[in-house]
Amino acid sequence: VCQTTANTEKWNRINGRIVKKFRNLKIFQTICPATTIRQRASVDLAREVDIMLIVGGYNSSNTRRLHELCSQTGVRAYHVENASDLDFSWFKETDLKIGVTAGASTPDWVIKEVIVQMEKNLEKDNVVEELKEEEVVESVEETTEVAEDTSEVIEEKVEEITEEVEEEVEEEVSEVEEEAEEEEVETLEADDTEEEQPTNMEDMLNDDFASLKKGSLVKGTVVRVNDDEVLVDIGYKSEGIITLRELTNDRTLTPSDLVAEGDEIEVFVLRVSDDNGNPVLSRRRAESIAAWNRVKESYDNKENVTGRVVEAVKGGLLVDVMGMRAFLPASLVDRNYVPDLSVFSGEDITAKVIEIDKQKRRVVLSRQAYLEEEFQKTQSETWDNLEDGQVIDGIVQRITNFGAFVDVGAVDGLVHISELSWGRVEHPSEVLNEGDEVKVKVLGVDEENERVSLSIRQVSDDPWTKVDKNYESGEIVQGKVVRTVSFGAFVELEPGVEGLVHISQLAWNHVEKTEDVVTPGDEIKVKILSVNKEEKRISLSLKETTERPARKEREGGGRSSNNRRKPSAGHTENASVTLGDMFGDLLNKAKKKNGEEVEDIVEDSNEEPQE
Repeated sequence: VCQTTANTEKWNRINGRIVKKFRNLKIFQTICPATTIRQRASVDLAREVDIMLIVGGYNSSNTRRLHELCSQTGVRAYHVENASDLDFSWFKETDLKIGVTAGASTPDWVIKEVIVQMEKNLEKDNVVEELKEEEVVESVEETTEVAEDTSEVIEEKVEEITEEVEEEVEEEVSEVEEEAEEEEVETLEADDTEEEQPTNMEDMLNDDFASLKKGSLVKGTVVRVNDDEVLVDIGYKSEGIITLRELTNDRTLTPSDLVAEGDEIEVFVLRVSDDNGNPVLSRRRAESIAAWNRVKESYDNKENVTGRVVEAVKGGLLVDVMGMRAFLPASLVDRNYVPDLSVFSGEDITAKVIEIDKQKRRVVLSRQAYLEEEFQKTQSETWDNLEDGQVIDGIVQRITNFGAFVDVGAVDGLVHISELSWGRVEHPSEVLNEGDEVKVKVLGVDEENERVSLSIRQVSDDPWTKVDKNYESGEIVQGKVVRTVSFGAFVELEPGVEGLVHISQLAWNHVEKTEDVVTPGDEIKVKILSVNKEEKRISLSLKETTERPARKEREGGGRSSNNRRKPSAGHTENASVTLGDMFGDLLNKAKKKNGEEVEDIVEDSNEEPQE
């Protein structure tokens, strides 16, 4: 017996020594494969980093073993139980690569706490660079604000001049209106019934400015598509402009690849007016805001999202989700370890949003969470539908010495070695490979203990049901020697159907050992002597497939015929003599004294020896 987290190499060394002492020992592998995979992955990671953190309890043998293995690679390995055990003097060097692993029993929140604390400490070193970047951004923003202020001053001057001109025009208009008042009474009355409209240019301009603000989202219609920009009617005094840069991030595309005249699109207002009085718009930022809102909604509602993998990077995958760039950590890509993440490049995947940070525009995904959820659903449905006697499809997941585990829908069932084939199977690998698709019959369902018993052989008919039709006495057939015993050899005629060649039927001459004539694996022709369908017994003969040699050849010429005992009258060489024939009378007489047990002995003595 070994612990499920035991070291595989040590286990094998111990087994090697025990086997030398005890020949009939049966060994069953009980080490959890997940432990071996975790240890192997941790060692591989340790070889690629400068510092290795192993998170888990100090009393956990599994975690201590991970620390031991990582240390053997030469990397600086530290075993911590939680975030409070971190010593930040470990990370004073620059450009460090830090790997993190944990024992199987370590809670997720403990691991996350360690990583968060470590990231916070490392971020302090980058404060200066971030401040420099912020200064540059602020400088750009100040320059932009100055330009906007200048534009606003010009607009104010234009408005003042416009107002003066309007006042002069209004005075002239009022004089004309007074002279024509009597003639246009009906027209003026009709105008009074209409909806009141702005009476001067200032009111109209104020209405336009009020409806458009920097940083707002508005809808518009594409009115022109140029080579490097798009003009959009957003109901303002002039069309808005979207440059190619604000249209898409893909520099290989042109505006005409993305929009056409007449398209209705949503845009983000970068500036209310440029030097020419046109609003500056961005479709890219509008899509980004809309994408963020959709992603946040999915996060709040715990819904799945679909995205395309852009590329595999160190530590995970970059995924385009609704126009947003999201990160999928390598440990959360699948339910099992994935050695090569590049296989996902360009693929569409479904995942769950597990973390969002609006300030950093950060989105973290977990495909593992989605797959685990789907696995649980499928498993629940499988348990509800499994019934004894069902024949269903499955996939071979794992092969052991005692059978094979087959996935029948998120539930693994065991096909015992005795249920693999009607024929004799020494090891499951003789008839199955991992990944094989097979049909299985459900023999038993124990949902409480999560056990399912399956059979592959019972999907097909027992070959013994047709043995009397397929084989007749006197027929010569081809067979394969599957094993030899002291009293003869068992020959497989077809999978699941074996017959016995008694040692007396191996050759015309006397045979001391079965192996002197045949060995396992030999393909031979045999003659069928008898078929017993009910007892599943077939008697075969090898010698009767050959011509019977002369007596001298059989005797080998070693002894004179006078020295040999002559066979009794009626005796033939191919006669089958049983113990019952020789001692039946004596045993029948004893039957009266010893009761029914002797009768059983007499009956058994008439049968051919069996293994």
